[in-house]
Amino acid sequence: MLRGVNSVRNIITRFGVPKSLISDNGLQFDSRAFWEFCENLGIRNRYSTPAYPQSNSQAEATNKAIVSGLKKRLEGAKGRWAEELPSVLWAYRTTPRRSMGETPFSLTYKAEAVIPVEVNLCSARVAGFASDENEKLMVKELNLLEEHRDVATIRLVEYQQKLARRYNRAVRRREFAARDLVLRKVVGNTRETSAGKLAPS
Repeated sequence: MLRGVNSVRNIITRFGVPKSLISDNGLQFDSRAFWEFCENLGIRNRYSTPAYPQSNSQAEATNKAIVSGLKKRLEGAKGRWAEELPSVLWAYRTTPRRSMGETPFSLTYKAEAVIPVEVNLCSARVAGFASDENEKLMVKELNLLEEHRDVATIRLVEYQQKLARRYNRAVRRREFAARDLVLRKVVGNTRETSAGKLAPS
């Protein structure tokens, strides 16, 4: 199972040693060689489980957005993905989500990131920066971080409800009574295995 070890070794070479790794139960991440490799570097090895599907879907959605951003930046030069990854991650972390109206960066630090252009142009935020005053303000803002996240969660729920209402407007309700004939869709677990090719689809 060297494939998992080599994958992690490549990540460490480019980005440093992570504190922990969360992986699915794929065979390349579930071997004695992989466990020993992680243990020697002090990496906590964790596995996602079916008990927490929300974490799996969130990771997949994030990965999908990052891969999409990489594809747009590379335009055929796939070997340069490691050089482009930091700027794609920066863009992902500092772009407001439509569902919450907040950036992942602001949900972590309760402050918006200063983009490189602002530093080069010496904007008002950069010109008025005082490091000791900034420390105090950041600590004060971190005290309000949980409230900030709660507000973002409420916005997210409102957004999801609005989407559900819009979707349900197009749904035609039908009432069925006893003995009405309906067309039943056959899915994998209700298919007759003994009927072979002649089973209803």
